[in-house]
Amino acid sequence: MVQSKLSTAVSQIGYKIVTMSNNSILVEVSSSGLNKIEGMAGTLFNLTLEATVNLKDNKTNSIVASAKFSAKGVGKSEDEAMEKAANALKIDQNEFSELLQK
Repeated sequence: MVQSKLSTAVSQIGYKIVTMSNNSILVEVSSSGLNKIEGMAGTLFNLTLEATVNLKDNKTNSIVASAKFSAKGVGKSEDEAMEKAANALKIDQNEFSELLQK
């Protein structure tokens, strides 16, 4: 889900995805702040999904720049909360564009 959102963002800002590029994008997805919410409807899980996008120079094998994007999700299970957070994730096109220009 996160990778498809990034692919869409790349296309929307006018870049092309090339397999033999000098640069590559590495994405690390993690969750934090897992909370259980007890209520009349049962237990709900609340968490924050964080996607760290790194721009890697393939020639030097080093990270050139990075950006973080995050979203919150609530669900009846931790997996559902993660899925809802991934669906809610918004990639800021200006920030993402600046990352790709470095």
